[in-house]
Formats: sequence, C-alpha cells, structure tokens
Amino acid sequence: MATGNQNKMTLGWSPSGYAVAAIALGLVLFLAVNVFASIAFRAARLDLTEQKLFTLSAGTLETLSQLEEPITLRFYFSEGLVAESPLLQTYGARVRSLLGEYVAHANGNLLLEMIEPEPFTAAEDEAVAAGLGSARLGTDSVFFGLVGTNTIDGREVIPFFEPIREEFLEYDLTQLISRLNRTRRPLLGIVTNLTLDTGPVGMAAIEQGVAPQPYFVYQQLASTFEIEFLEQDFGEVPSNIDVLMIAHPRELNGRTQYAIDQFVLGGGRALVFVDPYSEVSMVPGPTGLPVRGATETSNLPRLLNAWGVNMDEQMIVADRANGVQVPANFDPRRGEITFVAWLNLGPENVSPTEPLTEPLDRGINLGTVGSLTQTEGATTEMIPLVFSSADSMLISVDEVRFQPDMDRLLRDFEPAPDPYVLAARIAGPVQSAFPDGPPPDEEAEEGADSAPDENAGSADHLQASDGPINVIVMADSDIFDDAVYLVQLPVGTQMQRVAGRDNDAFILNAVDYLMGSSNLLSLRARAVSERPFEVVEDLRRAAEAQFLEEEQRLQSQLDEVNQRLRELQGQVRGLGEDAAPDLNVRRQQELARFRQEQAETRQRLREVQRSLRADIEDLGFTLKAVNITLIPLLIGVLAIGLIVLHRVRRAERIRRRVG
Repeated sequence: MATGNQNKMTLGWSPSGYAVAAIALGLVLFLAVNVFASIAFRAARLDLTEQKLFTLSAGTLETLSQLEEPITLRFYFSEGLVAESPLLQTYGARVRSLLGEYVAHANGNLLLEMIEPEPFTAAEDEAVAAGLGSARLGTDSVFFGLVGTNTIDGREVIPFFEPIREEFLEYDLTQLISRLNRTRRPLLGIVTNLTLDTGPVGMAAIEQGVAPQPYFVYQQLASTFEIEFLEQDFGEVPSNIDVLMIAHPRELNGRTQYAIDQFVLGGGRALVFVDPYSEVSMVPGPTGLPVRGATETSNLPRLLNAWGVNMDEQMIVADRANGVQVPANFDPRRGEITFVAWLNLGPENVSPTEPLTEPLDRGINLGTVGSLTQTEGATTEMIPLVFSSADSMLISVDEVRFQPDMDRLLRDFEPAPDPYVLAARIAGPVQSAFPDGPPPDEEAEEGADSAPDENAGSADHLQASDGPINVIVMADSDIFDDAVYLVQLPVGTQMQRVAGRDNDAFILNAVDYLMGSSNLLSLRARAVSERPFEVVEDLRRAAEAQFLEEEQRLQSQLDEVNQRLRELQGQVRGLGEDAAPDLNVRRQQELARFRQEQAETRQRLREVQRSLRADIEDLGFTLKAVNITLIPLLIGVLAIGLIVLHRVRRAERIRRRVG
C-alpha cells in the first residue's frame, strides 16, 4: 500500500505544481511567439499617428526595392549623454526607429550599426574622423549623425540630425541611400550663353590672369552632377546626358533646335531658362562692359510652341506687391521706392502642391522676368511652379531697358485680374516642332547647294513623343545671378557667401526632379513628431493678445504723460520763478497720477498672467488625471464586468442543475 501510494504521489501533480508548470509554459510560449514574430513579421508595423510619422513613403519603399548592392549605415548617437535634452532624446529615438524601418524593408541590402560615442573613447575618435558634427551639452560633446558606405568606396554623411529639419528626415535618409546606390554620377548637359563656370569675368579676362569665380549655383551643380557643356551649335544631344539644361542661350540655329526637339521627344528631360531681358547676361565684367558675346534676350518660340507654351519676349511682369525696395530712381537722397520690375517673391508665390517647389520656404528673387502662357490647342498641361501676386501687370521691356522711371511705373500701375505664371512644368504628349523632318543646314536655307546635316538624318526622325514629355520652363535667367540672392556673412576672419533666398534650391530641385528623383522629392513635406498642444497654444495666443493690448495702452499713457511734462516744463520756463512752485506741484501730481495708473496696469497684467497659468495648469492637471486614471479605470471596469458575467453564468448553471 505504501509503495502504491508512493508511486501515486510520484506520478500525480499537486495544484501548486500545475500552477508553476503553467507559468513556465506561458513564459516559454511568450518567448517563442516573440522570436517567431520578430522573424516572420519583421516588416510589419502598426502606425497609429495621425500623420503616419513612422510609415515609409512609397518613394522610399521604391528606392529600397531598387538597391543593387549592400549598403552599411553607421548611426552615431550619444544616447547616454542626451538625458538632459528631452528634444534630442525624443528625436534620437525617432531616427533610430526609422532606420529600423529602412532595414526591415531593404531585403537584406541595408546593414545598420549602432555606435554610442562616449568621451575619450575610440568611438568618439571614429566619429570625429568620419566628419560628424557635435553639439555641446554641459561639458560633453554629443554626436548624432550617420555615415553610409557602399562596396565601391562610396561615402555619404549626415553630420548631425538637426531637430529643426525633422520634416525632411525621411528625405535626407532616402537621398543618402539613393546616392550610395548609384554606380555613376548623373550627367547634366548645359547649353548656355551665360558664364556660369567663370562668373562675370568671362574667358577673355581669365586668359589675361583674372581669377574666375563661378556662379554659386554652378558650384553646387558641379558638386552633385557630372557636367558637360555643349556648344550652342550641335546636331545631336549625346545619348549619355540625363538632363539637358538650356540657360539663356543665344539664338539657336535650326539643326540645334531640331536636336533638342528629338531629345525631348525621345524621353529626354529638359530644364529651360529663357528671358525677355537678361540682366545677369549684361552684368559688366572687369572692363566695365558685358562680356563679349553677351545677349540681352533669349527665346525658343518654335520649341516652346510645340510644347504648348509661349513667352512674349517684348513684355515683362511688374508686381507691385512683391517689388523690391530700392533708392528712388537709384537716388539714395530721395529714400526708397518699390521697383515693380524686380521681384522679391515669397513662399506664397510657389506651388505648395508640386514636390520641387513645396520646400522653397524662403522665396525666390527674380529680375525683369517674363510670363508663360499656354498656347491654344495645346496637348500638354502647364503646371505653374512660380507665379506673381494678383497685384501685377505686364509692361514693355523698353520701360526698364535703360533708366527706368520707377515713379511713373507706380503711378500708371493697373493690375491684371490674375497672377502671371513665371515658371511651369510641362507634361503631356507633343508633336515634333519639325513635322517635315530635320531642317536643311544653314547654307541650304540660304540657297546654297549643300547636303543635309548627317548628324540629323531623317531615318530616325521622331514625329511625336512616345509618352508625356518632361520639361520645366522659367521665363527668367537672373535667377542665376549671385547678386540677386546671396548674402555675405562673417565666418571667422573671412566673409562667406550664403544663400539668403531659394534661387539655387529651385534650380537644384528642378534638376533633381528631371533626373528621375521624384521619389525623393515626394518626401520633402513630412510632418514632425513634436506637435503643439493646440488648446494650450490657443490660451497662450489669447493671453498674448491681452498682454499686447495692455502694453499698447500703457505706452500710450507714457507718451501722453511725457508730452504733458514737456508742456509743463515749457510753462515753467515761460512764466518765471514766481509761478514755478505751483506748476511744480501740478507736475508732481501728474507724475503721481501716472505712477498710480502704471501700477494699476501692471497689476492687471499680472492678473492676466496668473489667469493664463491657472488655465494651463488646470488643463494639464485634467489631462494628467485622465491619462493616469482612465486606462486603469477602463481595465477595472472591464475586469468587474467579466467577474459579474462569470458569476451570473455560474448562478445560471447552478439554477439549471437544481431545477
């Protein structure tokens, strides 16, 4: 019996044993499910934020799917040192989370290394050597940057993730990855009569020893793209050119225009700058005259009309709302006046829905700019990118060609009903500007017996585009002029040129867009994770309005009393010494009254401030109470409900058995 009982005790489990086994089995199951989920659902996420902050855009997903080789990302973040900066701590967590999303969707082609540089460590030396920037928090240097490398020695760096650029975070990351995925730099072909690569000095001055200073935007283009200048007389656009930029060319002959026509019809992308009056082209060089060969006007009517666009080269846009303030008729003694032909355009004058212009939040400066209109019967769509205000009109180029009468321009100003389009994107199918095939060469046009240009044979003539063309047109070339948008800022002991407006950004964005980087440009307008508490902000704004009103009233009182004091002092001097004591008493009474009013006003200001703080504190307390108690309360109510339901069902079962 003892043996049998002993065997029974050995084989049977007590209730506590079952509980322990159940807990152990639950832990094993929990770990197994987590391991399985981390492998099977690595890319699965649930983003409940209103702006989908943690959901990758379609452009990023497309970029990641096109990765051709492994890319390594080294994320340097001094996480342990940013505890005193909630902003950096929160933003760092977002960057780290977003990088994890990139890795999860890259099909194994992204490798992420997390590095935490601490003071006086090899990781800190590595971060400095990599060219990363740092921020000072107390006595420590905090690193918060990224280094990306590929297998062919390509290297891209984000020196420091500035919280102010959070809305561009996904764009910056995707751009870095996209550049590392390129096997070569894109090739930008340039056709221009501007001295972009030498600056206003021109080649003749350079040959005489004058140092060139390339235009600022040209330097940026050269640092991003391979550049090939095409002479302004060619019979074919090289096939390896990704984008053709035509910037204020001289009058192009037939075969050159035909080559451009066929390039666009064949799927080539073009960025065109024409101008009814190019001031940058006429800028005086070292000799005091424009460089040799400078041209005042540029236009491509045959090509533009084929693309559904027209520019009147005799007229420019005058904009009273956006005119630049200059000395009246360039006479500083008269003060400033609005020169309606030079435009200081703001963010409201660029399209907020187009990816290449949406990020231009500093506006653009232009000078003597033309307008674009859509031709009748056009098969393309003209999408405005940059436009004037509604307070604008067209004036003749002759009005500004020499010494403009700015007073008369303002006096005779009659605004048109609608804004004018200054730059546009052209999309849609088109027919060739040369329906009869390639034109004869110039000698044949003059009646000479000459064979057609062999570079423009009719055998490969394209009569129409296979699909929508990709062309951007701007009716201005002064956008390139450094003097129009650059400012000089001191950096150490030297002055450095810095873009004060987005002229260069527009050109770079346009080239990026035409290079096929629309995926990147679609990422520029992402929301930020730090969202304002709108109710509190409304309270602050209301209080600030009250403060401002009180302050203005106080200042008015101050002005009135000061004026009264000046009058009393004048009366004292005018009436002599006998009347002075009485007036002195009156002055003291005025001062006392003013001080009393001042004290009362300050008291009211303090009351408004206390009321503001009280409202915000009450609101904060309410929100904390809801956040702290609501979820536990809901869980408690749910638990009580389950218990009650269980007891009701149990009582029902007992009742049925008894019955």
